[in-house]
Amino acid sequence: MLISEIAFPHLVAANDDRIARDLERRRVALERTAEAAEAAAVEARAAVTATAPAATTGRAPRHAASRRHLTNRMPRPAA
Repeated sequence: MLISEIAFPHLVAANDDRIARDLERRRVALERTAEAAEAAAVEARAAVTATAPAATTGRAPRHAASRRHLTNRMPRPAA
């Protein structure tokens, strides 16, 4: 225990109260941030579900452009 804690207990109590208020403020802010993030995630999932076609496979469509990297040939010039 420090001498100042013995000599000035009211200062120690004031500091403890300030720390408790700061911690409570941070806890509330973190809870609000978590709630906002969760609400945004739910909204994003709902938006994706609303715009997605009924029968999706979960994969991107297979177009020739997506397989172009598998060939070593240059594209043919237009005739």
